[in-house]
Amino acid sequence: MKSLRFGLVGAGRWGACHAAAIRQTAGAELASIAVSSPESARRVETELGVPAFADWREMLAQSALALDVLDVVAPNARHAEIALAALEAGLHVLVETPWATTVEDCDAVVATARRRRRVLAVGHELRLSPLWGRLKQEIAVGQIGRPLSCAIHLWRRSFRGGAGGWRHDPARVGSWILEEPIHYFDLARWYLADLGEPTAVYARANGRGGELQETVAALVSFPDDGFASISQTTAGAEHHLLAQVIGTDAALRVVWSGASDRTETPTYRLELARDDVAEPLALADIPTETGDLARQLAALVHALQTGASPVADGEDGRQTVRLCLAAEESARTGREIAL
Repeated sequence: MKSLRFGLVGAGRWGACHAAAIRQTAGAELASIAVSSPESARRVETELGVPAFADWREMLAQSALALDVLDVVAPNARHAEIALAALEAGLHVLVETPWATTVEDCDAVVATARRRRRVLAVGHELRLSPLWGRLKQEIAVGQIGRPLSCAIHLWRRSFRGGAGGWRHDPARVGSWILEEPIHYFDLARWYLADLGEPTAVYARANGRGGELQETVAALVSFPDDGFASISQTTAGAEHHLLAQVIGTDAALRVVWSGASDRTETPTYRLELARDDVAEPLALADIPTETGDLARQLAALVHALQTGASPVADGEDGRQTVRLCLAAEESARTGREIAL
């Protein structure tokens, strides 16, 4: 099969990781990059040896590039606009989370992908993690019986500002719930899928000043008394995750810790607890964010070449944005929000 030609929007810290992952993926070719300024375009073109543009629209207009896929790693508020333009241009699209910052924009992107018959994939790369994905596999084969509840907590350092400080700008980031806890809302929905879709969200949030809230805790209700608790604080240090999924027969527990979310040498553990005894489960690989990204790119190329579905699609992206926005509304109003 011919290699798929990728265009990439964004070459910041995480965008550079995407560029490297594309180049390392069999069946993928990095064909061009769009960045935020002419200066950045000249630098990227020199460093990576591919055409670089200071405007993503100009890149999409270059038919000679013969792009197949657009990978969007831009500030959150721009995701929907760029994805819509790429789909209309006939490209498949991979968008970093969140899909968009409103449910309406999510719906527009999904509808356009269906009309144009293009694949739309969302960057929920943790589903492919040897740690977080393995937890789902254990649930799927019945290790814990019927899932009842899930809890995920993140203790981390504050968010970097990003290019131009966009992560600290509510107009561009949307919220810090959309920035990282969105991944854990997705995992909770994925792990408890046998219970059905979430029915309500109640959340609280606060911080030490500013419009963006440092600390959030959300309780997501599922059918049949199922629930998930998702919490995060950016008032901590380093990057430490703790999760558990409880079932009728047993429970699973995950620990992941590193100096940052990008560390290549984390400490981690997955264990199964049954009858008051905890048993560690061996993993096939070291769970790192860059490793998960590489697996995501490989899975997308496989899906596009074989006609398989992406690991996380438009509906998954829409549902997680919907959950995050409901948590924001609940924290703002003090009310439980029905879904």
